[in-house]
Amino acid sequence: MAKALVLNINGEEKKFYKAGSFTGKQARKGTRLSMRMSALSTNPEGLDIEQAEKFEETLDQIEKMVVEDLYDNQFTVDELQEGVDGDKYFETLITEVSGANEETGKKK
Repeated sequence: MAKALVLNINGEEKKFYKAGSFTGKQARKGTRLSMRMSALSTNPEGLDIEQAEKFEETLDQIEKMVVEDLYDNQFTVDELQEGVDGDKYFETLITEVSGANEETGKKK
């Protein structure tokens, strides 16, 4: 069974499972978003205003993909933001959109 995404919602830990399998189309979209996020976050001179806005837009798209595409609206973006441990927030998002916790090559 796929690994659950655990969110703390209203003081209670809740487990969520992806709706269906992680498709190639989702992997492509997730990879594109992850690469954009990585490129923006590794700028040695920091981010200017325009880049910071692009970073924020990309983060919004990643959160939306997790909520809508992967978990079929089982929770909201706000619940995702509030329910994930802040120390692991970016790691969790990138893991989710990259399909890293799925069995390699498996198609149901």
